[in-house]
Amino acid sequence: MVPSCFWKACLGALVCLFLLAGPAQGSAQQFTQSFYVDCSNPSAQPPQFSSISAAVGAATDGTSIYVPPGMTCAENVTIGYLKNIAIATDWMATFNLIGKLTIQSSHTVEIQGMVVSNPINDAMYPPGVGIVVNSSTDVTLAFVQSVNNIAGGLAISTSDVTINGAGTFSNNGATGINASTNSTLYFNAWGGNVDISNNTGIGLNADRSVVGGYGNMTINNTRAVPGATPPNGVGINEFGGAKAGIFAGFGPISISSNAGGGVLLWETSELSLGGNISWATNPVTVQGNGAVGITAVYGSSLTLFGTQVTGHTTAGISLYGNSQAAIAMGSASDISGNGTGTGPGRAGIVVEQGSQALVSGATIQNNGGPGILGLVHATLDVESSTFSSNAGGAIVCDQSTALATDLPHSALGSANACTVAPPGNHGHGVGNMSLGMPNWQFAKARSIKLNSMILSHHLNATTLAK
Repeated sequence: MVPSCFWKACLGALVCLFLLAGPAQGSAQQFTQSFYVDCSNPSAQPPQFSSISAAVGAATDGTSIYVPPGMTCAENVTIGYLKNIAIATDWMATFNLIGKLTIQSSHTVEIQGMVVSNPINDAMYPPGVGIVVNSSTDVTLAFVQSVNNIAGGLAISTSDVTINGAGTFSNNGATGINASTNSTLYFNAWGGNVDISNNTGIGLNADRSVVGGYGNMTINNTRAVPGATPPNGVGINEFGGAKAGIFAGFGPISISSNAGGGVLLWETSELSLGGNISWATNPVTVQGNGAVGITAVYGSSLTLFGTQVTGHTTAGISLYGNSQAAIAMGSASDISGNGTGTGPGRAGIVVEQGSQALVSGATIQNNGGPGILGLVHATLDVESSTFSSNAGGAIVCDQSTALATDLPHSALGSANACTVAPPGNHGHGVGNMSLGMPNWQFAKARSIKLNSMILSHHLNATTLAK
């Protein structure tokens, strides 16, 4: 029987699911003045401005700034110590900022349609990043892109940020998105894909922060830095007790072809990842991420359901150092085609060094080692799962591993050395959880309303000017 303390860790991971109730709802924005930016007109006079920076410099609380679609502005822009500020263009159109956007100590900031690319290692810390948000709350980035930056795409510190509609944070010279030091980051991808691909080092990094994602999302092709130590080339990395819940709500989630692993959880961090369920109906794929698809170490926790983990050379999932995983739990996952390399310790799932795993309702097949490998005081609870064509058999464990399973002893691998006990009846299932949907409707409605207000101010000002 799996010790009851295991469920404390699993429930800790499941708490992430409820964090997606949505970001705090700011009060309705009202604009007391509106500015127009024309970066092609150096002689523009207020309320028209020749740069975004000039407009922000003249702004007070409650200012909207309109930038025409397709406009390109080469400058660094800092929004500092302001409230109720918006920079936008036509709805779902874009304009370009060649430089850095910094949001510092501000509240209720809406950025719409901005495409940021910072080509230099500027003097503003952190250097070379496209968008930086520090000590700010209720920041919304709607259909914003931060791409081809010399360093990272988006760096968040002690802030509350929502990526609304869709977004692209790709092809950057460092981390695609970094959420650090007690930040909250939400993805509401109701309008398209959130793409965090083709970055260097880490795709999405969470350090002592909370991340909620309601996909469509792609976190693919993260490049490793030559000679760097882990985490390196990882799609998703969590440090310092970070918590994340990422679900395939509006579209599929892909975490694929990241050179150093799909997901890496450290230091009591937690991740709930899943799809193919009533409130998140799309698939989740973790595929071809080097040696291991998902790794949890040093007391970290994973909850996985409705997910395919496939195509890794050592293991699909690896748990080490008192880490825990609850896999499937009411919505079947597929752990297949892993362990394709030649090294030792290959398996579909590896559980070792005091780690614990519940595997319920999963399909585990065609792995180049046993389906599940338990080593060095591992604890396994395996029930209602299907095993087929795994090299070494369904489950292999050493004498120090505790195994509870409904599989007959004849189905276990020939090298199996553990004593088999009947499975526990824990009664936990994701399919029966009462989960509140993320509040994406509010975020969507507010962004649309703000855009309508900004365009109305702009059109009124244009009419009066004539």
